[in-house]
Amino acid sequence: ICKGQSMHCHRPRRPFVLQAVISMLVTACFVGGGAAATEAPPTCAEVRDFARWRSWARRQDGDITDTLASIRVCVVCVNNTVSKVVESVLREGGVSGGGILAAGGGRGEKLLVSSRLLGGGNPGWHLAGAWLNSGLDGRSLHHGRPPDSELAAAAALRGFTLEGYSKPMQREDLDEAHFVIALGDDAPGLVSAAAFAWGGEELRSRAHQVTRVIPTATIHAMSSWRRGAGTERAAEVVLEAESLCSELLPVLRAEAREIDSG
Repeated sequence: ICKGQSMHCHRPRRPFVLQAVISMLVTACFVGGGAAATEAPPTCAEVRDFARWRSWARRQDGDITDTLASIRVCVVCVNNTVSKVVESVLREGGVSGGGILAAGGGRGEKLLVSSRLLGGGNPGWHLAGAWLNSGLDGRSLHHGRPPDSELAAAAALRGFTLEGYSKPMQREDLDEAHFVIALGDDAPGLVSAAAFAWGGEELRSRAHQVTRVIPTATIHAMSSWRRGAGTERAAEVVLEAESLCSELLPVLRAEAREIDSG
């Protein structure tokens, strides 16, 4: 992990969802059995935040209360290939012992992990409509691909499962993540550029706060991986991902305790 972006250098704030809910509850207060509201009507920003919260809530699986009490991590790389390996290893490590990251005194935090791609070589990946699969304009060869077969086989030998098709990072991923794990030297710049395009300086500042950079030099096997590189190289990628996650999980546990106590 970059020293300049230590896991402890910024304390991640709760995503907008809780703020929107609190604002909604305050606005909904009534006097005398509901005759008149005690607060002014919601602003456009509050309405927008609530709409985004409702959209987020509809995407969740299972108990939303459990989801709200979770630490959300998004692992990103240019092509969403090796990031899927890290996602699987990190998720498996997070669910060990019932999935509780912070235990002993607190309510505990569960780890929800996803992975996303950052363009796959398409410079306009973050622009509206850039991922429509019509013609060749703005289309990535990596969007919608299944997990790499060699990486999936190597991961399976170690007890991990690579799931889902590759998909690009979206604004909601930044809004909802407590941490973005950026694999490689190119990833943080791509995240920053996308955040600025989606939400200006405010969202770019948040992206900087939640992003943790894993430099290329520290993940040689992952950064040099290419499709068809062979089973031996794939095994090296998985072992490297396990080593990386063994370093990340204790830090995530510590951060979870801080968020839980705050």
